[in-house]
Amino acid sequence: MNLATYLLIQAELADTARRLRHFQLDEFIAAAEHAETVGPIVHPTLYAKAGARLSDVLCLARAAKAFRDATKDLDEAWLTGIANVEP
Repeated sequence: MNLATYLLIQAELADTARRLRHFQLDEFIAAAEHAETVGPIVHPTLYAKAGARLSDVLCLARAAKAFRDATKDLDEAWLTGIANVEP
């Protein structure tokens, strides 16, 4: 891996950590889980078409929450600084 690629990945990770801090992921996950539970009963046709996508979205949201929780103690200014490093 070259330095430019390393710095790009570092910057993207820092930027993602910063942006995820403001997402209401607990509420989003709860709403999606509720939709996954009642969807087949309330809207079986719609759920049949969109259920797989909902599962994918839940997977992304849970991963984002885990990432956010793991990075919650990182300093905001430091994240901003490394998110703006140019290769």
